[in-house]
Amino acid sequence: IIGNPKAKNSELIKLIEKTKINYFYIENHGDFRDKILKEIKLNDDVLDIGKCMREKFSQIKSKTLETLDVNVFDDYPDIVSKLEKMGEEARYDLGDNLTNVKGVGTREVGKITP
Repeated sequence: IIGNPKAKNSELIKLIEKTKINYFYIENHGDFRDKILKEIKLNDDVLDIGKCMREKFSQIKSKTLETLDVNVFDDYPDIVSKLEKMGEEARYDLGDNLTNVKGVGTREVGKITP
């Protein structure tokens, strides 16, 4: 954060402390989004995370409404492609136990040269 990170952190901590967690989706089989819409008040500050409310987004009536999409892979295929390429290059160099790839840039323990 550019500027005054301590002030921004304090602001975010205060926001987190007054956050309500809605457990409706755990306790019921209905569409939890309808329940959330009913609980939002006009003077609430709403932060929508992800894309789960997209179909109901226009129905949200609040003082402020911000969206933080954490699942935007489909929206940025070029960036995803670059990240995947970087991952493959790192896997080739360092190896990967999950895919059983032995890295070309690794060495045996106790040896100085590869």
